[in-house]
Amino acid sequence: MFAKQVDAFTESAFKGNQAAVCFLEEDHEKDDSWLQSLAAEFELPLTCFLIPITGSDCLHSRRFHLRWFTSKAELFGKAEGRRWWN
Repeated sequence: MFAKQVDAFTESAFKGNQAAVCFLEEDHEKDDSWLQSLAAEFELPLTCFLIPITGSDCLHSRRFHLRWFTSKAELFGKAEGRRWWN
């Protein structure tokens, strides 16, 4: 796992909205309680998890499941779309 704290909606350090962004490895998909515990550990308003999608036939080289958590709960349920690619 690689994690980074970012400041969104600003061009200056120490301003904007703080969030943690976590890139999880393909073979280390974690359950909901693990993701929630890590989000609480960061103690930031928002934690985003990017989980690679394997076996995709998409034209894009990298696709991810995207999940958002506060320290208390997941913001979007599993039934909602949460895919992101570059």
